[in-house]
Amino acid sequence: MAGTAIELKTAMEGSAERLAPLLPASITPQKFIRIALDAVNRNPELKQCDPQTVVDACAQAAKDNLVLDGREAALVIYNRKVPGRNGEKDTWKKVAQYIPMVLGMRKRMYATGQISTMETGIVYEKEIEEKRFDWQAGTDAFLIHRPLLHDDLGKQVAVYSVVTMANGTKSVEVMRWSEVLKIARSQPKNRDDQGNLKGIWRDHLGEMARKTVLRRHSKQLPFDSDLAEMFARVDNFNGPDDNDVDETEESDTTKKPAGKKAGAGREKLRQSRAAKPDNDKPQIDREADELEPVTDDAPESQSGDSEDDDRI
Repeated sequence: MAGTAIELKTAMEGSAERLAPLLPASITPQKFIRIALDAVNRNPELKQCDPQTVVDACAQAAKDNLVLDGREAALVIYNRKVPGRNGEKDTWKKVAQYIPMVLGMRKRMYATGQISTMETGIVYEKEIEEKRFDWQAGTDAFLIHRPLLHDDLGKQVAVYSVVTMANGTKSVEVMRWSEVLKIARSQPKNRDDQGNLKGIWRDHLGEMARKTVLRRHSKQLPFDSDLAEMFARVDNFNGPDDNDVDETEESDTTKKPAGKKAGAGREKLRQSRAAKPDNDKPQIDREADELEPVTDDAPESQSGDSEDDDRI
């Protein structure tokens, strides 16, 4: 692993010249790389990825003016199938890709100067029953949502996006929950053999639903091609054909770097994951008002092992 970590660090630091023209003036290539390396240190499996894919993912995030801090954007790990040669078995290679998060999408939308306010929300059965959601489409379109605060909300019914343009014009996009699920299940990679959602769609359904409606809404808004390209990454985030890509997991940039007691626990976790394509829960850092933070720390070791030498 140490050799891979050194190779990755070298590749990242060598990408400064490539990143410089892509970044806004407020972020230097060195700062951007440092944030990306911090993300890698918080998710040791990223050190096992093909270094070039990590650099390419960072370059795409820089092009979109998003920082890989887990809030604006995150790094995603894929297990990509490498066909065996001369009768050898197929193997799996870890590759990295970046995906914009809801906060990053909002940041870019506000940066255009065309947006005054924007919000997304999920509507539940109890809110419909108690007439706390009212939506009308057409020439006199409006949307009113008074969310319930208790936990007994019932099933999800819809998800929406409301945007107020700088000139005061309002735009509304509402998706039935069945539409969201249909989009999720359209990718074989997002469902199991029984048709149940898996991976990030199973574990972070609310976040993915909000990104889905925001993505669809963006197609109706007067954004430039660069912003449209960023939104397209949400469509493409599941990667190429399902036969070539296995389970994904997102870099958890909310955790503190491993301490002196975390080494052995993380080593056991890595060994268990190495035996098969990764199927562990993705972990993402979201806006506090959308999803509660995920904590899934590795078990502490009593051996006193340290991973300090693996930090890059």
